[in-house]
Amino acid sequence: MCKSIQRLLMGWSGLGFDMSEQEERLLSALASMAAQYLETEDGRLDHLFMSAGEEAIRVLAAYGLVIDNQRDSAWTDAGRAFLASH
Repeated sequence: MCKSIQRLLMGWSGLGFDMSEQEERLLSALASMAAQYLETEDGRLDHLFMSAGEEAIRVLAAYGLVIDNQRDSAWTDAGRAFLASH
């Protein structure tokens, strides 16, 4: 895991990540876009083979917000809490 990800995984109060306000806003925007564009009717996440969607799921998984199961990814409890709080 790269040092910047390790540094970020130290604090957001709900997730245990230590992020700057700007980093938290960026992650919030990414999570919101994933929820809007990648979420299926049953609440799963499908990147539809779009490279941007694949990368979004990888990043969200690195933060513990989703479980990356390729085209059948899912929000974790922490991911749902993060979405609800932002």
